[in-house]
Amino acid sequence: MGELGGVQTNTGAKLYFILPAEIQKGLATIGDPLKKTELFAVTGRLNTLSMIMEAGSGHIGSSFSAMDIVSHLWHNVLRNPNQPQEQYSDTYFSSKGHDAPGLYSVFIGLGLLPAELLHKLRRLGGLPGHPDISTPHIATNTGSLGMGISKAHGMALARRMQKKSGRFYVLMGDGELQEGQFWESLQPAVNASLGEITAIIDHNKIQSDALIKETSDLGDIEQKLRAFGWFVIRIDGHDISAIAGAIDECAAVQDRPQIIIADTVKGKGVSFMERIGEDGYYKFHSGAPFGGGLSKGVGRASGAHPRPRHRTGHFRNSASCARRAAKSTAAH
Repeated sequence: MGELGGVQTNTGAKLYFILPAEIQKGLATIGDPLKKTELFAVTGRLNTLSMIMEAGSGHIGSSFSAMDIVSHLWHNVLRNPNQPQEQYSDTYFSSKGHDAPGLYSVFIGLGLLPAELLHKLRRLGGLPGHPDISTPHIATNTGSLGMGISKAHGMALARRMQKKSGRFYVLMGDGELQEGQFWESLQPAVNASLGEITAIIDHNKIQSDALIKETSDLGDIEQKLRAFGWFVIRIDGHDISAIAGAIDECAAVQDRPQIIIADTVKGKGVSFMERIGEDGYYKFHSGAPFGGGLSKGVGRASGAHPRPRHRTGHFRNSASCARRAAKSTAAH
């Protein structure tokens, strides 16, 4: 794995990043576009982990649970994304917002942001902890929960008034479904026949550090959403093929908005981040893993497997890391 600038944390742990050019080298070894996306998501998790470690804070769990969805949208789906001046532009934003480190790693991997910003998460003049329109390619400020569909509603009406077109993809956390504004936004979107809106629920079932069902149980959300008139589909949020199929199916629905309930795992990609602790609390909602957590996390994220074949020290450069991750991804 390529070491970028010899960066170390204040605990002395070394940080590893994969630069955009090396990511593209790894992708070039794969023909299947869905496998390309799987590899891209692996590199996104690696860079996200190191960004958060260097910053000393950030939201790992939800960045990892959403990474496959965000990677597919930005790698394969969005056209002229977040460019409202264009006649056609797809719009993407995360309503929950705190998964921003994962989104930034996607932007950097695609060359939309400079690679040096890998070192500037939560730094003055760098990348804010939650999305802000001062950052290129960010459509709207987010992080105040429950407002996503309302924002997309207003944006969609504005584009209609401008005689412009494009679809709107809104990523939502499942914890924010407890917000009253979320439920208030459902019926007006149906009444306005906003078929250009697709909401995607990152349903990792953990709210901050506790299970949602033990905080405020959502009940049968499929039945509730359908009762408002939305088109609803449920998928495995880590199956790139299922994600692609659901996005295509939603795009064919023109008379009403759609919601994809994506069942995900908080901390996906690093086995010890994928589960509730013995004390009943989730440890990786925010903050940075210390001690041996970094090296274990890097090794496991790079293999995209609970027991990776390749340990961190076996990677000598970025290209080899990308190629090894590609082989691991293709094998599973």
